[in-house]
Amino acid sequence: MAVCENCNGVAYVTETRRNQSGDVRRRFRCRSCDFAWTELNGIAPKGAAPEVRLSDEVILDILTDTSPQYVLADKHGCSASAIGRIRRGEMHANIHPEIPRFKSKTKTGRKTCRKCTHYRGIRQDPCDLGHRDPVEEGLTFASYCSNFTLIPKDQ
Repeated sequence: MAVCENCNGVAYVTETRRNQSGDVRRRFRCRSCDFAWTELNGIAPKGAAPEVRLSDEVILDILTDTSPQYVLADKHGCSASAIGRIRRGEMHANIHPEIPRFKSKTKTGRKTCRKCTHYRGIRQDPCDLGHRDPVEEGLTFASYCSNFTLIPKDQ
């Protein structure tokens, strides 16, 4: 339990993040006055915006090096997500356009009970076949169900 810095009321944690060095950042909000503040248990994390723009040579290295993203992030002093965005062409796509970017796999909808012909949507009796799993396990149980039948697209 934390105490509000503004009104000495009870505060709760709204967000907790751990960075690569192990430092923890917590965001608090007061229940009484809605005041919010951040506490760090170590050094402050780096800002999201890069301090120095990456050079064309660095971007070339990121696109051609097969090392993992975190290794390249440490090597070039940027975040691992920036490395991924460069590799996918979401960032700096105009630099070295001749080098192919990674393409994200399109996510096909995963099986859920809502996409099954047997699902009724009634909490007491969710499945035509009598399965209680959508209530007990959740709607993603369909990925394990041997009776899953996809609703046809024409319906």
